Amino acid sequence: MKIKKSSIFIVSIVVGNLILLYLNIIKTEKNLFENTLEINKKENLIKVLKDLNKIKFRSIDEESESFKTLFNQQDFKLIIFFTPNDCPACLKEIKLWNKIYNEISIPVIGIVPYYNIHQVKLFSFNERIQFPVFVDIEEKLLHKIDFAESPIKILLNKKNDIISITTAFLSLKIEKEFFSFVKNLKAN
Repeated sequence: MKIKKSSIFIVSIVVGNLILLYLNIIKTEKNLFENTLEINKKENLIKVLKDLNKIKFRSIDEESESFKTLFNQQDFKLIIFFTPNDCPACLKEIKLWNKIYNEISIPVIGIVPYYNIHQVKLFSFNERIQFPVFVDIEEKLLHKIDFAESPIKILLNKKNDIISITTAFLSLKIEKEFFSFVKNLKAN
């Protein structure tokens, strides 16, 4: 039986891509919670974090504490920039965010840009979001953060120093490891 050179070439390309994909997954898991955004986007986020107290946020829940009160708590906190239009696979992380909020008891603060407050409230109700969500009513974040990569999660220590910046995990295994990582930080 004669095998065509083009068939061998195609098979070698497919195998090569599979090997690269496998190595990329291993690399991702080893650097699990390292900052996953490009340098310039990280720098923008760091600038935004310094100015968050200056931005006028509106809570979707009138009974929630103010953004400034939550942000200035001397505790670990998870800030999540997201939109209701994030991909469905990304928004599956809402269960993880709720779990961190309820089981680890650190502040989880959701921030949504430029959306109608009633749409965000309905979205939060439908998705069963249990942590406080705020809307940037003045749209100041819209041009400072690349929401094409949202959700963006920023884990901060008690002094509001960045521990990690991550985008969507898209893997249940990595979500579980992130949960354990946060739980261990809180315990120590």
